Amino acid sequence: MNCADREYRERMQIALRAAEICIFEVDLTEQRYTFFENSECIFHKSGEQILREIECYASLPQEEYQKGVTEYFSHPGDKAVVDKAFEAIGNGHSYTYEARMKAGDQEYTWCRLNVAPVMENDVPVKMVGIISNIQLTREKMDSLKTAVYQDPYTKLLTKTRLKELTDLVLGEKPFAPCVMLAIDLDHFKSVNDTYGHTTGDEVLFSVAAHLKSLFRKTDIVSRFGGDEFAVLMVDCELEAAEKKVRQFLSEKDNAYGVTKSVGIAARKSEDMDFESLFRKADKALYLAKRTRNTYHIFE
Repeated sequence: MNCADREYRERMQIALRAAEICIFEVDLTEQRYTFFENSECIFHKSGEQILREIECYASLPQEEYQKGVTEYFSHPGDKAVVDKAFEAIGNGHSYTYEARMKAGDQEYTWCRLNVAPVMENDVPVKMVGIISNIQLTREKMDSLKTAVYQDPYTKLLTKTRLKELTDLVLGEKPFAPCVMLAIDLDHFKSVNDTYGHTTGDEVLFSVAAHLKSLFRKTDIVSRFGGDEFAVLMVDCELEAAEKKVRQFLSEKDNAYGVTKSVGIAARKSEDMDFESLFRKADKALYLAKRTRNTYHIFE
């Protein structure tokens, strides 16, 4: 290696380390990884060590080889996307995906992989790839998603997530019976005014815990905002929902005598999204609030 090549290689290694990027190559005809550059930033192992550890897979039949290297490098939950990458390369196409990666016994790191085939006579003979460390990015995304989808105090789903999941359920199950409940706490403002907001928060937490324990895991329970909650009961007939609501209203869940009012709307054929179904439940809630500590079914 001459001086210019050495300097270029050194600069490339500096750039790869700074960007937390690993590059690799696979000889597809030999089923053998030929090099890993800057593997330490992802796998906490040298490229030489990784090559030694995966050499045993090279002599296996193709299906077993793919299974072996997939288990060595990636999380079981990401097998489907890794299989798609193998399929794309086999068909002569590039592929980009995200997966949790490791090297043998190391911990998983979220990565973005860009892989591309090297073709000879229209046949993929090699694969080259770039692996980028996106662990911090994924953690930030997960944190933002939690902030958007989970109420920080009650840990129930937010209105945003309820809307998304309701639209998803109604779209995927166009004929399934579903019931929407709109729930409001009676005279909650007076609790805040009399005892303070800390006590008000305790009431909200108690009601949320009651909802979580009462409804099924398949039901979508959310804090809609303020002292309002909403529940989508999936694969549920109106009669069963009404029975559950009566139980909810009869059981005390806070020490301050705060009661609840509930609006109930059973899904009709025209209710194909959140807005149409919740609008009916909200109208029923308005009528229930006239009496309080009761429920009303949308007719």
